[in-house]
Formats: sequence, structure tokens, C-alpha cells
Amino acid sequence: MSDRYEIMKRVRDHLEELFKLCGIKTSSVKIAPAPALVQFAEKLAKDNALYAYLESLDAQAQRAAAKMKERNLEAWNSKENEKYIAELEKQLEQEKAQQEAMQERLAQGEAQLQEMRDRLEQESGRIQELEQSLSQEKEQGEQYKKERLAYIKSLIELRDKLMLRKSWLEDQVPEEVNAKKVVDSQLRELARCLNHLGVEILEADGEFDSRIQTVVETSVTESEELSGKIAETFRPGYRFQDEVLRSQEVVIYTKA
Repeated sequence: MSDRYEIMKRVRDHLEELFKLCGIKTSSVKIAPAPALVQFAEKLAKDNALYAYLESLDAQAQRAAAKMKERNLEAWNSKENEKYIAELEKQLEQEKAQQEAMQERLAQGEAQLQEMRDRLEQESGRIQELEQSLSQEKEQGEQYKKERLAYIKSLIELRDKLMLRKSWLEDQVPEEVNAKKVVDSQLRELARCLNHLGVEILEADGEFDSRIQTVVETSVTESEELSGKIAETFRPGYRFQDEVLRSQEVVIYTKA
């Protein structure tokens, strides 16, 4: 069985541990064994009640220290939980701020998108108006071109009639010089009008060109150089805006 010295030392150690857990500063008291004579006397007159009290006190100090450890552990866990919760709240606040910033950017993007849509609708309306205007202008241009072509063709027909009249005057009444001069003047005026309207009169000579000329008759020749070339223009042709309205009708030389 432990002596009083050992029990008192355990009580002191457990109390110091308890005070330390409670955050109380203490100064350790040195417990020295009693002299041998005193120990002998204590054994002769042992106080069991004192020993029981000391044992009970030591047990109480030990249980109190254990409970304080548990309480400190709970407090530590609670503190750690509070730290963890605080960190989570901080992260949540940051995520919330990021989400708000993202929503703000999204709202700005939607506003810009709506603005672009409005501009696109305006541009689309302008394009439709322009297309309608161009379509009207095109229709007007086509109508104008038809009317212009009709007028040009009427001038060509009139020129053909004047050329026939000139040919008749030369053949039938060559003495009618004044009449021939009048016809020539009218032919020159018609040619000037056609040129002014953008019409090219095709009256070329030289090599035959099937793109703008049509052979209506041939003339036999002994010359190798003249073979295949234009002998004369039977009827002039006309070209308007790269479109041949009528081919030049020609007579070409052929080798005998």
C-alpha cells in the first residue's frame, strides 16, 4: 500500500495538472519524504482515515483533471469548428461577390446584346429600304432600257429607210443632187443621235469577224490577199452596251 508521501505527491501532481488545464498558474511545492524515524512512527500509529481521505482527494483530483481535459477538447473542437465555419462563410461571401460580379457582367452583356439587336434591326430595316429602292431603280432602269432600246430600234429602222431612199435616188434619179444631199444630212444626224445614245454603228471593212458580221453574199476574186476579206457592207450593224442588236451584213471575197 502506498505511504502518505506517495499519495500526497500524486494529489499534488493531479492538482497541478488540473490547475494547468484551468489556466491557473501555480508554484510546485516540494514534498520530501519524512525522516526514517518519523516514517517508523507513522507506521506504528497509522491514521487510516487520513490515508482514505488522501486517496479520495487524489481520485477526485484525477477525475476533475480528466473532465477538464474532455471539456478543453470540446472547447478546442468548438473553436476549430468556429474557424472552419468562419472560413466557409468567408468563401461563401467571396463566391457570392463573384456571383454578383458575374451577374453584373452578364447584365451588361445582355444590355450590349440587346443594343446590338436593336442596331441590327435598324440596319435590317435600312437594308430592306435600300433593297426596295434598288429594286425600284432596277425596274425603272430596265423600263428605261426597254424604252431606250425601242427608241434606238426606231432610229435604226428610220436609218434603214433613208439608206434605201439614198440607194433609190442614186439608181433612179442620179440628177437629184439636192435630194441626195438632204438624205445624206439626215443619215449623218441619225448616226450622231445613235452614237450619242451609246450605239456603235458596225461598218468595218478588212478581215471578216463572225462575232459581229454575217455573210449575205460572196464576190469572186483572183487575189489571194483579198480572199476572206470584206468586199462591201450590204447593211450596217449596230451594237449597244456590248450587245449586238444586228450583225453587220457583208459581202466577202472568195478565191475563184
